[in-house]
This record gives sequence, structure tokens and C-alpha cells, in this order.
Amino acid sequence: MEDQTKLAKDELETRIQEIEQCFQRYINQELDEIKSQLTNIATSTAKLQGELVDKWNILVVLRSHSFDKLLSEYKKVEEKIILDRKGSEELISSECDFKRLDDGTS
Repeated sequence: MEDQTKLAKDELETRIQEIEQCFQRYINQELDEIKSQLTNIATSTAKLQGELVDKWNILVVLRSHSFDKLLSEYKKVEEKIILDRKGSEELISSECDFKRLDDGTS
């Protein structure tokens, strides 16, 4: 009877070890799968960050270019307005001088 108990105990221990090994393999497989998914997520995140940085740099360049162009156009318009004002003032001044000459007053 003692031998049967020892034999049953040994069989149970062996079966328990087999079950533990099976679970360990399953856990290791799941862990490997999770690591793989995390690696894929990290790679995708790095790629997206790189794309965002590229897009941001393009946006900064475009904004700078647009601002420079707007400033240039503003300066052209401002110069034209100043020249138009000077031309108007000179025209008015010359008309006044012409009227004075016609009136005989100077």
C-alpha cells in the first residue's frame, strides 16, 4: 500500500510538473506575442512622430514664406500709396502755382 501511495504521489508530481510546464510555455508564447505587438506599436509611433515632425517643419517653412510674401506685398502697396500721395500733393501744388501765375499773384 505504501508503494502504491508513493507511486500515486510520484505520478501526481509528474502530472503537476507537466501542467506547470504547459502553462509556462503558454505564458511565454503570450508574452512573446505581447512583446511583438509592443514593438510594432513603438515602431508605428516613431514613424508617426517622424511624419509629424516633417509636417510641422513644412508648416513652419510655409508660414515663414507666406509671412515674408505678405510683408513684401504690404511694403509694395505702402510705397505705392506714399508715391500716389506725393504725386497728388505735387499735382495740387503745381495746380496752385499755375493758378497763381494765371491770377498774376505769386
